[in-house]
Amino acid sequence: HRRAFLMIIFVWIWSIVWAVGPVFNWGAYVPEGILTSCSFDYLSTDSSTRSFILCMYFCGFMLPVVIIAFCYFNIVMSVSNHEKEMAAMAKRLNAKELRKAQAGQSAEMKLAKISMVIITQFMLSWSPYAIIALLAQFGPAEWVTPYAA
Repeated sequence: HRRAFLMIIFVWIWSIVWAVGPVFNWGAYVPEGILTSCSFDYLSTDSSTRSFILCMYFCGFMLPVVIIAFCYFNIVMSVSNHEKEMAAMAKRLNAKELRKAQAGQSAEMKLAKISMVIITQFMLSWSPYAIIALLAQFGPAEWVTPYAA
């Protein structure tokens, strides 16, 4: 429980660090195009905003993608190794138990597919926002307007 608690605390601190950057003049918060909500300013191209956007991209998007993929890969590999060990043990003890090992392989495939779906959904959810922010910073100014974004 302690490790989970520490991870939760770390995630909250990580989130707060990125949320308060604009409060301390690193980047800025501005109303979005139709003035219904606020977001970080991704249209200004000054060095403070640019560094904030790049850090947000790498630390707030790419790093989580890598961490999520790494964690799910390790989960799938651990389950796979466990299933192989169980199949080897079942083979030594009783051939009838091999059916359970085959069912375990099916569960292993389901886990791998679910892991891929989670990673893909994260990327599909956040990629448009990340791409717009990068295009606004480094692309032609007419590509991203306040209203279009």
